[in-house]
Amino acid sequence: IAFKYIGWNDIQIAHCLKALADLHSRMDDFGCAKNYYKQAIAAFITNVGKEDPVTVALQETYAQFLERVKQERQWKGWAT
Repeated sequence: IAFKYIGWNDIQIAHCLKALADLHSRMDDFGCAKNYYKQAIAAFITNVGKEDPVTVALQETYAQFLERVKQERQWKGWAT
């Protein structure tokens, strides 16, 4: 509902997407987590810019997530 009424490029939505990504990552739901991380990063870049500390930290979290997936599940060839 929030996405429909607020829009995808709102800072509150960006925070929600990040929270969903973190939740799905903890649940080892890698496909959903990956999608939410990518959407959250795009939303943060749109709202606060690439150089913002929150955006940079989220990109680092996403990189660590991808590395964890590759190590734990030995999934190779995942597009970033």
